[in-house]
Amino acid sequence: MKALTKSLLAGAVLAALPMASALACTTTAWNGGTTAAAAGDPTTGVARYSGACGLEPTAAVGHVTDNSPNGEADYRARFYVYTGTASGNPVIFEATATDGGAGAKLVQVTYDTANNQFDFSANGATGSASGIADNKWYSVEFYYDESAAFTATVQGAGAAAPIAVAIAGAPGAGTIQSARLGTITAATAAETMKFDEFESTRSTTTAIGRLCRGDATADNSINVFDTVAITRERVNGILATGQPDCNEDGNVNVFDTACAVSLRLNSATCG
Repeated sequence: MKALTKSLLAGAVLAALPMASALACTTTAWNGGTTAAAAGDPTTGVARYSGACGLEPTAAVGHVTDNSPNGEADYRARFYVYTGTASGNPVIFEATATDGGAGAKLVQVTYDTANNQFDFSANGATGSASGIADNKWYSVEFYYDESAAFTATVQGAGAAAPIAVAIAGAPGAGTIQSARLGTITAATAAETMKFDEFESTRSTTTAIGRLCRGDATADNSINVFDTVAITRERVNGILATGQPDCNEDGNVNVFDTACAVSLRLNSATCG
């Protein structure tokens, strides 16, 4: 019997391996395989949201697959997506009724670049998050409850509050066996999109939640050490262990230092 475990793209799923003076990463922990996608860190031109690495499609269709789910009637997932300058309407997440992304498509998240929105489809339930910008990081979290409810939360681009997502309808019957992340259907300039920090649980009550924006040291607080870590990364190339891209624009620069200082002076907290 398969177990649904928490999977972190820049942690357990993308294992950090030492290579020369940099950290190389791998997608091998995605037990359903990889299709035209590669892991990397900022030194290889792959933006990440947290930790060492992110995931980048290397073709119009490029994604990773997780076959850990085992007939999940309750399924909660959270991931980060960097929108880049992609065009088209790529499906960027998909949960299916059969391993390997086969069978009924029970949950789909689509990036509608023409209308600047994320569209959600969950076996009969639908909704959208509008106002999505190019070249920004967004967290996407949803909860699928078979035959009962579907909810979704989107937040990013340095915003302090989530985007409203109104879901119409409830999902029909269907349990989840597999999940895929990346450009699952074709996107023009797909390689400008990045993905990071995928996590999934069976919890029916507890949100996975966002990582703490600007917490560059990953100590679950915003303090002077975060501004130091951001400065070390942008000046010396020493990658921060937490979330240094405070304004969520895909780069770590002086604006992130200013962002972290502003959060600290305004007594921003994590969690």
